[in-house]
Amino acid sequence: MHAITLEKGLATFLDSLAGKNRSAATIRAYASDILQFIAFLHANNVSIQTPADVEKVDVVEYLSALAKRALTGIARARKMSAIREYFRFLGDVSEVLVCYSLGVYETQSNPQANRVIA
Repeated sequence: MHAITLEKGLATFLDSLAGKNRSAATIRAYASDILQFIAFLHANNVSIQTPADVEKVDVVEYLSALAKRALTGIARARKMSAIREYFRFLGDVSEVLVCYSLGVYETQSNPQANRVIA
C-alpha cells in the first residue's frame, strides 16, 4: 500500500468535511489546528512524514509545547479533538487501522507498531 503523507491526508480529510457539509469556519479551524500539529512534527522530528510515523510521545510533546505557550485548556482540547478526528478519518479510509477504545492505531504494514494517539 502506498503511504500517504500527513499533508495529503489533511487535504483529503478537509475535502471529506466539505462533503459532509461542515461550515467553512469549522473546516478552517480543523485545517489550522492540524497544520499547526504537522508543522510542529516536522520542526521537531524531520523523519515524520506519514501518519504511521506519529507516536504518542509526539502528541504529548505537542500538547506540552502548547501549554508552555500558555494556551488555555479549552484551546488545547479543541486542537486535540481535531487531531483525533483527523486520525480517525485516516483509519476510516483504511490508511491507518484505529482502535477507538484504546486510542491505539497500527499501520497495515506493521501491525505490531503499537502507535498511540492520546
